[in-house]
Amino acid sequence: MKDTELPDTEQLGRDAHPRTFLSHLRMAHALMLVLSLASMWKMGSRRELLVGTEITASIPPIERNKSLFYVTTHLSPSHYEFFQKCWPSLLAKSQLYKESDFLIFATGSNASNIDWSVLNATFANATYAVQVMDNPGYQEGAMLALTEAFSKHWFDGYEWVIRVNPDVLIRNDTFLRKSMQDSSIKGIFADCLETPCATGTNCTNRLIHTDFFAIRPEAVSEQAVLEARSKQTNAERMATQAFSSIVLAGLIAGFRT
Repeated sequence: MKDTELPDTEQLGRDAHPRTFLSHLRMAHALMLVLSLASMWKMGSRRELLVGTEITASIPPIERNKSLFYVTTHLSPSHYEFFQKCWPSLLAKSQLYKESDFLIFATGSNASNIDWSVLNATFANATYAVQVMDNPGYQEGAMLALTEAFSKHWFDGYEWVIRVNPDVLIRNDTFLRKSMQDSSIKGIFADCLETPCATGTNCTNRLIHTDFFAIRPEAVSEQAVLEARSKQTNAERMATQAFSSIVLAGLIAGFRT
């Protein structure tokens, strides 16, 4: 994929592991860690800590926006840095961010050390919730994020879910917003393999990147997600199988060369 029309992103706090660089979509490779506390309200924004299997939805349906950012993290120092230095400007300037809710899915061992001051400052004018889970491992944690969301119906009621890590920054949301307004499009994906596909659709030899994707939840069944989880061993192959019906039908944006 030489010239994907996905939005620009930016990276900070790079570490040692290898990274996939996608045209207009650069992202640091990282996954999950932390949290455990209690619900709190302040300055008119919803702030909740939601623990494990005790919930069926993170934000009451009556209060929801049309789209949800699903942010998966281990709340490492670099992820906190992204929240502090990069996210406030995105939330202030991007129409897509302004019109969305935010669900932070965090896994890890530092459950008592959440820095609420950072999250409250970052999401001061947004509706957000934090979901805490134990971390079963690197790939297992990545797959758990998708499995839990569908099995617990956290995405119900949203027209779109945009999955990102804290270090994936959408600096230009024009392509995303235009694609999301097209009722025929059910998914917006990036390809880990950058495999050529002349049509941009029906690209069955692609491997869907899980540091970023956007889907209409109604187009993906819980059964498809659970079946993919039972058969696959990493997050990218799991997502590729779970979202295969969207790709096969050509109801996508993003797989372009």
